Amino acid sequence: MLLGIIKRIALGRCHNAVVSCNSTHILTRGICKVQMRDHNNKISVNDFCKKGVRCLSDVYEQGRVVYSGARRRERRLYFYYVEHDGRLFLDDTKIKNFTSCLKDKVFLQFFFSRIRKAKQSDPGFNEYAAAFPWVSPCGPELNYIRCDDTPIVYDNFEKCKGVWYLSYGGKSFSVPFEPRLVTMSASSGRMYYPHQLTGNALISSPIAVEIGANISEESDGSLSLMWEGTRVSLELCP
Repeated sequence: MLLGIIKRIALGRCHNAVVSCNSTHILTRGICKVQMRDHNNKISVNDFCKKGVRCLSDVYEQGRVVYSGARRRERRLYFYYVEHDGRLFLDDTKIKNFTSCLKDKVFLQFFFSRIRKAKQSDPGFNEYAAAFPWVSPCGPELNYIRCDDTPIVYDNFEKCKGVWYLSYGGKSFSVPFEPRLVTMSASSGRMYYPHQLTGNALISSPIAVEIGANISEESDGSLSLMWEGTRVSLELCP
């Protein structure tokens, strides 16, 4: 059953539920914000973001100038989205696909190398951190990030000199692949691999399917992964 979930994710058949909503746009201090209703109960924008619903829009101003610190330093705020296959978008991009994602390797390397959790001292924290819990600072700019799952997604898998590597950030960052470290969500079928920032980082769907083809169920109901002649137990997480 878990293998079937992996395949459905890769084929786009297993997505976050899209909740129909009515939205009322309110212009406040030149920034278009949204009030949304879910099953006729009014909820906040940040609560709505936590649900992972994709119809959220116009809740911020890209490039908004704020002033922070004792010296009133000027900062510009931008907002990004990392989807489940690791592609990076400006969050307000209407159609998110391969043609609209950000691809410049130098930018991706810099952006992903600086990701951290948002903190109270970050300008805009109280307004945006619940919906955009990660940031990537860039000089006078602060890039807020929300993600479909984890901010780091291993989206490339290749063998080099006899060793398999998982990588991300336009192939800028890579780690050797050790099958025993792979974990799988029992509820979604998604696969994860260790990363120092988040503990575990998502493995993109195409790679998960490639690895999943080598998973089998044992007589006791547990799962194992056979990789290049070596069989290891597959750990399940919630």
